[in-house]
Amino acid sequence: MTGIRLRHLSGFCAAIALAAVALPALAIGQQPASMPAAPAPPPTHPDESAARQTAQRYQQLLPLYRWRLLTAVDKDGMPRAWFGEGADAPQLQFGVEDKSPSAEPSLLLHSELCKRQVDGEVVLRRYQVQGADPQREVAWQLNLRRLPHERTPALTCQKPAYTAELRLLQMLSGGHALRMRVEPAKKDRPQLELGDAFGGVLRFEGTALVQGARYGLQGAERLLQIKEASAACANSWLPGNRCLLFREVALDGRGNAASDWNGDVLAVDGYKHSAGTDVMLLVRRYGSTGDDLAAPMSYRAERQLWERGATAGPEMMASVAGVRADAVLEPEQATFYPKLLARFIGRDRGLAGTEFAHLYYGAWLQRNLGPKPAEGTSPFKGADELAAVEGYLELRRKVAASDEAGGSAGARLQLYQDFLGRYPLHLNALESLAGDDAAVRFGFDGLLQAIMASGDGNSCQSPWIVTSSADIGVVFRHLALDRDYAMDRKEGEACLRVGSGEDGKYFLVLGSQ
Repeated sequence: MTGIRLRHLSGFCAAIALAAVALPALAIGQQPASMPAAPAPPPTHPDESAARQTAQRYQQLLPLYRWRLLTAVDKDGMPRAWFGEGADAPQLQFGVEDKSPSAEPSLLLHSELCKRQVDGEVVLRRYQVQGADPQREVAWQLNLRRLPHERTPALTCQKPAYTAELRLLQMLSGGHALRMRVEPAKKDRPQLELGDAFGGVLRFEGTALVQGARYGLQGAERLLQIKEASAACANSWLPGNRCLLFREVALDGRGNAASDWNGDVLAVDGYKHSAGTDVMLLVRRYGSTGDDLAAPMSYRAERQLWERGATAGPEMMASVAGVRADAVLEPEQATFYPKLLARFIGRDRGLAGTEFAHLYYGAWLQRNLGPKPAEGTSPFKGADELAAVEGYLELRRKVAASDEAGGSAGARLQLYQDFLGRYPLHLNALESLAGDDAAVRFGFDGLLQAIMASGDGNSCQSPWIVTSSADIGVVFRHLALDRDYAMDRKEGEACLRVGSGEDGKYFLVLGSQ
């Protein structure tokens, strides 16, 4: 099949590997060679219903605060000397992990020392301790998916801070239970007390987070662009003391499309950098703070959308009908999707054929590769395509009702214009307005010709590529062909034959493969 090349972009390496030599395991206390063996699980409370309620209560409480380490003492009550104090003290944040309702309550742990999501989960279970307040006792299990010393360093985290983070995670992790006590000594400064893996005690103090900070910890989707910089930088784990620069890219068309390039991003878990490449990632952003949005962020890579470089040619990139992902997702490109959409909405007569192709197919690429819209932003429930279909059917009902009531032509046009305000590239709605507005006709013809240029429609090897099955009817009307829906049939995994006899044409509907 010609004209389309889509990659199923999945996960990457488990962590970013930026140093040539792996760090050795870090010693704690009496220089243990490895993590402590997991002892037997703690006793469980016979009332499992109460146990679950207590765990769920802590699951709700912990993400509301940023927890700063106040004191760390060993089993003999002597201070642990390797942790900083005050502003340099380690801090933890927690985020709820998406799981089925029947699963054990659990949380994701985020280290504020090196600004990154910890690759593991905290499972909370209530258990009873003799003589203790049963409403304040739970079991804590931080199960790292890899041992701390197997994690590679954050991108620009200072080595002393990284070392301290590993020590803290070793003290908190393992399959053993750790007692947790929250003492509301102050209404806005709760205390969190944890017995560590070596018999010591860690005490944290909580600072309430604003709503924006809690949302940021849940991992909002973003686009993150990464490129190398030739200039040396002070904090770098890259060989040769090279730097990586980062910026977030927005696709909503509001405000600046991209943030400034910076070298302060401290972690991109799940991404392995290849020398000399420029990439765009779909990521989840963690650790944002409502009171300091300029603070360095932490990211977890979801998938790679495109890669450019000496060893990464066009064949390494998602593309549709000759429209490449970097052309519509790269802010510096003239064909960057938000730029083209703004020109289209403004009825720019300067749009050319290739730009209409980047508009039509770029809309599909940015919708399917980029971040998903936040829930509730669509005027209709469900997927984008379903929402557009439902919206157009509702539009037709309103138009019919207006015509029956003797409504004016101006009212009819306003209904279509309002709909196009939500779905500016909807071909059926544009077609309905094209006869009344020359500027709309220009835009409609440009999008239609982009479809016609994607193939010849004569076979499954050269189909016309459409982003919605509703656009097939537009093409058939343009060709003055009759369509009998009962004659439509699928051929192969992706090709759809529409019509019969000499009127039969072949289409590829994106997303239906």
